[in-house]
Amino acid sequence: MFVHWADVQAENHKLPNHRQCVAVSGNFMRTILLTLLLFNLTTLTVAQKHSLDTTFKINKQVLQVSADDIDSKFVLLKSSYASQIALCDTIDAVGLANIEFPDINNDSYPDILITYFGNNPTYFLYLFDYTTKHYKSIADYMNYPDAVQLKSNRKYYYSYYRGGCADMNWGSDLFKIVDYKIIKVGHIDAQGCDFEKEKYPQIIRVFRVINNDKKMENLITKLSYEKTLKKFDNKWKFLDKYWNQNLKNFD
Repeated sequence: MFVHWADVQAENHKLPNHRQCVAVSGNFMRTILLTLLLFNLTTLTVAQKHSLDTTFKINKQVLQVSADDIDSKFVLLKSSYASQIALCDTIDAVGLANIEFPDINNDSYPDILITYFGNNPTYFLYLFDYTTKHYKSIADYMNYPDAVQLKSNRKYYYSYYRGGCADMNWGSDLFKIVDYKIIKVGHIDAQGCDFEKEKYPQIIRVFRVINNDKKMENLITKLSYEKTLKKFDNKWKFLDKYWNQNLKNFD
């Protein structure tokens, strides 16, 4: 099931009377069980309009998430759980692509993942804290794009980002989220550009990150770029296999 951005003409769209979050009555809520929410952005002559209002039923309580334009630049993102405010934040409207509800930390509560368009998509993450019943923004998550959860240990994730040269240079970071903070434990730097190979050899280097400090990286191994990608057929399969099979070197 999908809920789409409302196709609302600018003159008919009513902005909120205020920008404050208030406790939400459950009388008008609809219970929609979702694991994924995708948005269609309707391009208008005035501006793109965004509107969302959906709910989940968890442990006999209602969790609501809503989003409405403040103006052409900002969207008000709100959430309530058991009629109490769980989130009230202002996010950018420009480039807003998707809002999804994966269970990132495997606690059975929907988290909020926001995606923005770009050559490299930008992501923002809010995790639901079941102890306080509030959403918490995860700082620096934008630096870990296209994160994939490990099959071998669901506490860990790896990212992928482009590094130039028609995506022949790229990187990946292995990380986990502890106490709502990102802990980086591994890093892969791949240089596959075929320009001036003698001066800039094609190579994949794998590092272990010490104490979550990018300045403290220990080189674990060097791999031939061409041979490695040929062996695994492509970089996506290589990343999946390498991080899952070698987690013990970073855990």
